[in-house]
Amino acid sequence: GVEECDDGNADNADDCLDSCAAASCGDGFLQDGVEQCDDGNADNTDECVDGCVPASCGDGFVQAGVEQCDDNNQMADDGCSDTCQYEERQIYLTSSNGATGFYEYDINSDTWATKPNPPSVTRTQITNDGTLVYLMGSNNVVYSYDPQSEQWANVMAGPGGMTSSPIGYFQWFPDGFYYLKDGTTAMYVYRNNAWSNFALGVAGSSAGTWDKENDELYIRTWFQMGFQVIDTTTDTVVRTITDATNVGENSRTGSYYDGNFYARTFTGTVQRLDAQNGTKTDTGAQPISDHTASDTDFTTGYVYIHGYNNNGTVFQRFNPADDSIVTLAPSANVSNHSTITVLRAP
Repeated sequence: GVEECDDGNADNADDCLDSCAAASCGDGFLQDGVEQCDDGNADNTDECVDGCVPASCGDGFVQAGVEQCDDNNQMADDGCSDTCQYEERQIYLTSSNGATGFYEYDINSDTWATKPNPPSVTRTQITNDGTLVYLMGSNNVVYSYDPQSEQWANVMAGPGGMTSSPIGYFQWFPDGFYYLKDGTTAMYVYRNNAWSNFALGVAGSSAGTWDKENDELYIRTWFQMGFQVIDTTTDTVVRTITDATNVGENSRTGSYYDGNFYARTFTGTVQRLDAQNGTKTDTGAQPISDHTASDTDFTTGYVYIHGYNNNGTVFQRFNPADDSIVTLAPSANVSNHSTITVLRAP
């Protein structure tokens, strides 16, 4: 009841310390033949991490002051480079209400650049697959934009004439696309070279996210803060979270990340809703603009927020890890309603 061990010596490099306690990772003593390091703590952001091994790129822990990211591999072209630095990443912006103008934001340099206009204006969200940006033209044609060549291309016809009316929900997923005219229940899906549709339980809005990890599609409920979740392998609604807080339309704010859905009212703070049960927490983060658009950066977990109308150049970044919000370089003003898409890791 007093000693864990007693090996008759005061050697702290063996398996019994001079305190007669068993050696363990994090005790501050380097155990010969077992540990490579031991800095006496459980901090995984320093030079010695769990398991008492030296920190290294690809171990899944972001080393403070050394690494910008660590996605548990040493592969390039996935958002985090093989040296654990953020790779070149962009966000794209245009009007979702029929105005011209197409813009690229460089996340690393915090700068905007004007890019070639698409062949048609859009009245939907824009979306991307990690390589190409997709836009549903108000002429019912889907176009792709290649950031490398800065060229637009015709992809296919859209689901119908409703694409000429604001504001549509439009999301890429590996099998194709989803489209919904906000305020309706008909969710269109493009799969196997054809459009079909199925009914949602309640009308959807023009805000939401495709969750790659769980093959689920999030769409905020029309005029409300609640949301529906669709299994993209079966095109069925698997969860409906009811929160009747009046959001105001056509609000494009509604983004999923890591088990939570982030939304706000026309002018309110960012709210965190549990993706499984809808438990709501006020983050206290107050965007400058009202009636914003949002999208998730799945490399960092940040949610980017773009402004509206008189605050149409305001661009901000919300961090769910600490509920902070910072203002970034101002964008061009794309008229009253905007849409942004953060380029995913391919």
